Amino acid sequence: MKKLPILIVVVLGFLAKHAVAQDCKYYKEGTVKATGESFKESRNVLVKTYAFLLRKEGTSRLSGSLDMAIAGTSTYSISPKDTLYLYLQNEDLVKLIPDKMYAPVKKAAMNGITSQYTPNYGITKEIMQKLAASPIVKVRILMDKPIEGPAKKAEAEQIMKMAGCMAMD
Repeated sequence: MKKLPILIVVVLGFLAKHAVAQDCKYYKEGTVKATGESFKESRNVLVKTYAFLLRKEGTSRLSGSLDMAIAGTSTYSISPKDTLYLYLQNEDLVKLIPDKMYAPVKKAAMNGITSQYTPNYGITKEIMQKLAASPIVKVRILMDKPIEGPAKKAEAEQIMKMAGCMAMD
């Protein structure tokens, strides 16, 4: 009879641990060849042909990139003056600035040519915590002309979840 309360406490302890722990399934995990540090990535198609990638290297480096394809050939290069705005549901605004100049890469598509950009952005721990607190509802980038669109709800919630996982690691 004394073993039953102990058994109940042990079982409840296991259940509580699983209920509190976040399920962090990353898009990609690996090791950075140059430094030997491990990395974790989360990639989600956020707006039409925009994919947003969060990356954490080791314990200190956080970054993000926006993979974007635009129909037609573009000669415009994304530079540090081209800000990426992420509008959050809680009315916060995250501003990300590319770390350098990014020229378009032209690719053949089924119905023509596309110009593809993949600018990288430095993300601070504070930005990662903002992304973990509220889903993204709209994305806007100011290039030669503003490009914007509403975020896919499921993808935005997944980014929020992964940002929370990376902020807690």
